[in-house]
Amino acid sequence: MGSFVVIEHTRPIFGSTSILELQGVDQLIRDLSGKNLSKQNFWGKDLRGARLVGANLAGANLGIADLEGADLSSAILTGANLKGANLTKSRMVGANLDKADASNVNFSGASLVSLTAREARFVAANFCETDLSYSNLTGSNFARQNLSIQGANFTRAKLVFAELRSADLRHTIFYDADLADADLTGAKLTGAILLYALLHRSDLSGADFTDVKIGEDANGVPHSVKSVGQRYFEGKVKFLLTKMSNTVIDPATHRYLFAQYVTQHVSSTRKEPATDSKKEAPYPRAMPLVSIPNILW
Repeated sequence: MGSFVVIEHTRPIFGSTSILELQGVDQLIRDLSGKNLSKQNFWGKDLRGARLVGANLAGANLGIADLEGADLSSAILTGANLKGANLTKSRMVGANLDKADASNVNFSGASLVSLTAREARFVAANFCETDLSYSNLTGSNFARQNLSIQGANFTRAKLVFAELRSADLRHTIFYDADLADADLTGAKLTGAILLYALLHRSDLSGADFTDVKIGEDANGVPHSVKSVGQRYFEGKVKFLLTKMSNTVIDPATHRYLFAQYVTQHVSSTRKEPATDSKKEAPYPRAMPLVSIPNILW
């Protein structure tokens, strides 16, 4: 690989204090940490291993750029174009991708811990073995047939109103994640960890919910209903008004969910003893735990 060459000009471009002129498309920039690179054009550039810590890349064009192993921690990428970029094994801890377009980006093996990416586009992106724990992905669009998020870590991530239709989420970790109002129709969740996850009002219609891990043993190890049997199982996932029409579920998990549905439904019709004022006060009405009909297995 050639030497690192960065030439700085003092004239302001796009509101920045300097412009960085790359010498050759395939040259690798050494360190651009803290630089103001908003709206700059890095389309197709070779930025492998570059340091862009805290850089301002708002509105920048990074389409099909090669950023493998680059460090973009705390970088600002709001509204940036990252379509088709290679971010394999990159580091983006605490970066901001609000409303950025990261369609077809390869994030496999990357660290995106505490990422902020509200209303971002991740259509057809690759998140295999990617760490997205503690990230805020509210309203982001991951929807695409065969989208690969298999084995990703969404521990305590916020995925409210996220679009995850038809996504491959097998063995993905959603420990204590907030998936309220998320669209998971047709998603593959086989073997996924949903321990303590919040699925209120989410849509799992047509999803594969086989062998999902929604409980834990005495040592805190996540497990499925099937692995220990319903009699000894204590679920720790939060369902409320969750849609599961035509969802594929293994028999053990189905029996557990149905039992929980019946318990919840019965409690919603019970009444407290009459008070001194002779008025009957019903228990707080509990909403159905899960929309149980038409579950398939």
